[in-house]
Amino acid sequence: ASLQSIGLMVLGLLVVGSSKTIGLMAPMALKRAADLLAAREVSGLSWLVAFAALKGSSQALNNSKTAVLSFISRPMGRRPAERLFAKLLGLDLQFHAMRRTGALLRK
Repeated sequence: ASLQSIGLMVLGLLVVGSSKTIGLMAPMALKRAADLLAAREVSGLSWLVAFAALKGSSQALNNSKTAVLSFISRPMGRRPAERLFAKLLGLDLQFHAMRRTGALLRK
């Protein structure tokens, strides 16, 4: 794997971990906000804003995870496709003329 692929994988893992961690913190902030608002304390509003920020950050990181991992999956899918195409091109012309596609699995 190239250095760029390894860097993208590490970045992808960091984004996934951050998204999950922030996603777990959001319900805790909501509980704290609900408790404080039930007790009629003003600081509950700041916890409610913190909940919204955590939930939005979690969703943004989840979307960026998809973007980062697409850069990783594209080259990984390209290599098997190139090998298959090379194998098809390497078969003799008689095979292609007879169009015995089921024989691909046996060769």
